[in-house]
Amino acid sequence: MWAAIPPMLAVRLLPRLSEVASAMAVFDTWVANTDRQNDGNMLLSEDDSIRPPVLRVAYIDFANSLAYRWNRGERYWKVEEPVACYPDNVPPDLAVMMGAIQAVERFPAGMLQEIVNRIPKGFVSESHRSVILEGLLYRQSTIRRMMASVYSGIL
Repeated sequence: MWAAIPPMLAVRLLPRLSEVASAMAVFDTWVANTDRQNDGNMLLSEDDSIRPPVLRVAYIDFANSLAYRWNRGERYWKVEEPVACYPDNVPPDLAVMMGAIQAVERFPAGMLQEIVNRIPKGFVSESHRSVILEGLLYRQSTIRRMMASVYSGIL
């Protein structure tokens, strides 16, 4: 877990996390995963058996996403909370962010609806499924503006 990384190692790893953290900030904003800032929400390992070593990163904990607000116990679809790069102090890669933003903006609405409809009916209600889809479509249209509010280099 990121919380278990010794400070000297963290300083060395931060620049190597730039690309993945930048892409995940865009993705987390799109899916309204606003509780990323938690030291237990990122796992990483470094495979040094190959050269150059490969850093593998897994962001976990999406419980507060897709329009679910744990702190209020209510569901909202018009969530406009941009998510910053995690961990803190990782240098953002604006080119990666722009690529991720463009991918979100181009994601076909029909495919998005198909994916949301895969959520089992027993897991969420039909109305919540609609809220999830409406939120994703709304944030798809506002993702660039939201990310630009945090990162001035986003055009």
